[in-house]
Amino acid sequence: MNYHVFLRWALIAVLSFVGATICYQLGMIDDMIAQDASKISIVILAAYGIMTIICGKQSYKLSTLMHDKDLSANTSEKTEAIIEQVINVDLDEIRKGEETGWFIAKSFFSLGMIGTIIGFMMAFCGLADLDPSDVGNLKMFMGSMTNGITTALITTLVGLSCGLLLQFQYYNLSHARRSIIEDKEEK
Repeated sequence: MNYHVFLRWALIAVLSFVGATICYQLGMIDDMIAQDASKISIVILAAYGIMTIICGKQSYKLSTLMHDKDLSANTSEKTEAIIEQVINVDLDEIRKGEETGWFIAKSFFSLGMIGTIIGFMMAFCGLADLDPSDVGNLKMFMGSMTNGITTALITTLVGLSCGLLLQFQYYNLSHARRSIIEDKEEK
């Protein structure tokens, strides 16, 4: 049985879920939501969840195709030709979904950097009007600066983490799809 593509995806998905559950139990998710003023990290996490499910469906479909391809070796030439046609159509659909997945994974890095810029803008926006002799004003600026830097760091961490995890998933899918194509070309 050739379900190793799906099983590798499942391993990454389960580890992501366990990690998210631990973070939630420790209160880290609630803190992150409360402290990210830009809310970009919520968008990234939601998109990561959706794309993980989509990648899982594609991984399962590819695993099924690999299994069907193995079964076609023991059939007549006509049946094998029909199975090959179906596999070609399905591989093309998976390739298109794969391209979208890679694009979104790379977009997570960009969204994290946008959140970083927003956070630093929030941190330093009151610097020009700061009166160093007014202690109350200085305390207010330091609080605003802390919130901005927190937003910057949270969005960077979430963007990099989710982007990297999604790239692992799509690398698994890409590698398996290319191996099917290479096997077909060798015949």
